[in-house]
Amino acid sequence: MYPLSKEDDTLAHLIQNKKISTFFQPIVSVVKKSVIGLEGLSRGKNSLTGEFIPPDILFKKAIDSTQRVALDRLCREKALNAYQEIVQHDPDLLLFLNIDASILDKVVGSKHLLRETFKRNLQVDHIVIEINETKVNDLRSLKNFIDNYREYGFLIALDDVGSGFSNLDRIPLTKPDIIKIDRGLLQDLDKQYYKQEVFKSLVGLSKNIGALVVAEGIETVEEAFISLELGADLLQGYYFSRPVEAAPRQIYRHEDKINLVASRFSTYVNTKNKNERLKLAKYDIMIQDVRAFLMNVSRSELDGKMKEILNKLVSVDCMYVLDSSGFQISETACRPNLKTHRSSIFQPAQKGENHSLKSYYYSLVNFGLAKYVTSPYISMATGKLCITISATCHDCDNENIIFCMDFDPDYFCYDPWYPSFDI
Repeated sequence: MYPLSKEDDTLAHLIQNKKISTFFQPIVSVVKKSVIGLEGLSRGKNSLTGEFIPPDILFKKAIDSTQRVALDRLCREKALNAYQEIVQHDPDLLLFLNIDASILDKVVGSKHLLRETFKRNLQVDHIVIEINETKVNDLRSLKNFIDNYREYGFLIALDDVGSGFSNLDRIPLTKPDIIKIDRGLLQDLDKQYYKQEVFKSLVGLSKNIGALVVAEGIETVEEAFISLELGADLLQGYYFSRPVEAAPRQIYRHEDKINLVASRFSTYVNTKNKNERLKLAKYDIMIQDVRAFLMNVSRSELDGKMKEILNKLVSVDCMYVLDSSGFQISETACRPNLKTHRSSIFQPAQKGENHSLKSYYYSLVNFGLAKYVTSPYISMATGKLCITISATCHDCDNENIIFCMDFDPDYFCYDPWYPSFDI
């Protein structure tokens, strides 16, 4: 693609001669094993070289808001024309249509998009208006525009959520039907825990407000799997297809890849569930062994005996014991050579501290459980990510105690040891 360079390829020339082409990128549902929508992406066309001109260059060439409005409307009209032909073959297909958010204060109340939609006999509830809120200059105009078009029946999507300067306070303002999570958050999502947590938070927020989630910018099958696993409803990206010029027959070329992802994801989930069951079985064996060992230990012996246990349990980073009220009755024993955070705010809990507000205590006690496994969280003992297993037990004096073990969620292995061993 080349930028505008010749006089007859100025933006005014392109607009006047309507030299804009629409490319479509599919938005897929792995659950339904189908393409459910298309995002319309506009390109200018250099009449000298025949090369396509990307939209960022086109819109940067706009000399004023009048020209930006004209370009934006031309892009929408071209997309609607192409979509009109496509829906004759698939009437349920959605059109995701980008709006230049920087001009909303110039177009709010014009009903231009509504008229263009009716002119082509298109269903308004099949058109999704995509808005990138970071480009909005006037929040009142944004709200008025969205309120109007939602009342007309259009769907609203918030684009590029999770990108560098995305403002989450715009979500309650826009009340989107669809949230599109930005590629920046998707990249290496399968490898980065912190990104996964942010992604899960956005998914949770979306579910709570009744919005669907599109994971945008999927480039690998691993990114597709982790996005689905973390709750994405729909997927979009180069893994399925690069944007292609409008042609009804091309929409269905992606079914093989969608079916492949669906099949492999099913296998992936089944394998992961099997591994999770095996891990839970290992938890149970470990808990039984530690419980049996501690039943022969008095409270005065706890500190020394826990160090012996940690020498055997290579997966466990820290261990400590609580009484039935949640107060810590042992020191926090840490695995030898354990790397901890240098900051003073991360310190192992001391004897006498109250853990009654911790989930590994109150969930265990309030629900009458024999064991409890937390979700991953940051350990105050090490400053690292950890999971805590807590379990009820009796000491040698038949007093109720709760032992807690912290370990790295990415590393868990356990070869059973038994109380009869000399530890």
